[in-house]
Amino acid sequence: MDAVLRSYTQLFFSLDKKFGIALLLDSFLDFRLGLAGLLSVIFSNFMAFLGQLSTKSFAQGLYGYNALLTGVALAFDWSNGLYFLPVLFLASSVSLVMTLFFNSILERWILPSLSIPFVFTIWILTLFLRSSNILLPVNHMIHPILPDLTYVLDLDNSLRSSLPAMMRILLSTFSGIFFIDSPLAGLLIAGGILLWSRIALVFTSLVLISSYYLFSAVLGPGAWMNYQCGSNFIFLALSVGCFYAVPSPGSLIASLFLLPFTLLFHIFFGNIGQLFTLPVYTLAFTGSVRLYRDWE
Repeated sequence: MDAVLRSYTQLFFSLDKKFGIALLLDSFLDFRLGLAGLLSVIFSNFMAFLGQLSTKSFAQGLYGYNALLTGVALAFDWSNGLYFLPVLFLASSVSLVMTLFFNSILERWILPSLSIPFVFTIWILTLFLRSSNILLPVNHMIHPILPDLTYVLDLDNSLRSSLPAMMRILLSTFSGIFFIDSPLAGLLIAGGILLWSRIALVFTSLVLISSYYLFSAVLGPGAWMNYQCGSNFIFLALSVGCFYAVPSPGSLIASLFLLPFTLLFHIFFGNIGQLFTLPVYTLAFTGSVRLYRDWE
């Protein structure tokens, strides 16, 4: 159970199990996505257990967080069907293999694989599913945990209409980690971060606000897309600002300094992805973290 919960907290570079419970519940605000993510985490960790992989990495959830992102992304883009569970199991397996592969390569330079295995797994699956047609693309919408819990959507809509624009953007960006465009989900994630680390929430908020205005200045109003770019800056703030360095004004400055590079990587990888109509998701922040680790 610890490995499952920490597969969620590893997204935020944390090992706090209470935070993991909050993130697990939050992901179920969209039932399809939450269930797919949880099953993918269980599949991946079970295979890691059977394969007798590193017990330390297993306990810390390092074999599950890429599978979590993969499962959520799969359910976000593809519909349920007869073959969905087999494909989800295949996705979890590929995610674990990609994690082991990139870890074995990057550990030579003492570099983490971060979310690179997730991106490569999604590319493999996307090309496979487009060719096989065993699953159909899905309409993107929120599916509450139970159909009759309409007050969840009512509360979310109320927050969306009443919150100031910047607060709504921040919360929707937080929720975008789980591919949900929901201020309510973002509020629950922000609350979990606050309980885990107030400094992490402050740093993440400052970096997100700065990145939003940088995007608007360079790419024009409306260029900010929660699913495609917002998560990059959340992970950048948490990794550079709070994980690879002791949280301090210096680590915050380093995170802010890397914003233009993250934007550059986002545009670069995004254009390459468009050539093959493949999503790049969180690939940009991995490039910035690589720069930071080399800079250290």
